[in-house]
Amino acid sequence: KPHVCKVTGCGAAYSQSFNLRQHVETRHRHEEFPCTVAGCERVYASRESLRAHVANKHSGARIFPCLTC
Repeated sequence: KPHVCKVTGCGAAYSQSFNLRQHVETRHRHEEFPCTVAGCERVYASRESLRAHVANKHSGARIFPCLTC
């Protein structure tokens, strides 16, 4: 079958390009945004969630400052 899914680890193959396109739209249409900080394996569904994660966990900045200190 000449039309092979290029998503890593999938390997689905189809005889018609339409079927491959339909497969990709139904199985792989969500985009993932992995954290690129060494040692962090978190993956997010949106770029904004990834940006918030990096700001909260890896930048040292605090979103909610301590009112006592």
